[in-house]
Amino acid sequence: MRDLIGWELEDWLPHVEDEYRAKRGIFEMNKAQQREMAIRATRSQARKQGIEPVDMTSEDALAILDDIARSEPSLVVSHWYSEATDNQIALFKREWKAWVGSQTEMRLPHMAPPTPLNPGGWGTASERDAQK
Repeated sequence: MRDLIGWELEDWLPHVEDEYRAKRGIFEMNKAQQREMAIRATRSQARKQGIEPVDMTSEDALAILDDIARSEPSLVVSHWYSEATDNQIALFKREWKAWVGSQTEMRLPHMAPPTPLNPGGWGTASERDAQK
């Protein structure tokens, strides 16, 4: 499980990198690097909006990326998104699904956080049923 510092770093690092590159006019990243940055920025923005990125579909991720591109057009990820071909979007979706799959495998059932359907959270389904 990632510690709190790791989550914070993941949240602000893409924005710091984007700002650094934008100020210096550095855009020589290849498409794969830009796509990875777009995925990281999307995860960060989702967390800021109170959404767990693991629970999002690739279409949801693209919607958040579209919001980022509209609100902050000078970012590297905004440039990538505005110029992305259908192939780049397909690769983004594939890589998003792969990331979600890798994160889902690491989740343990007894570590489920509270949700509207599971207000108690933090227990297995059988444990929650026993509490009722």
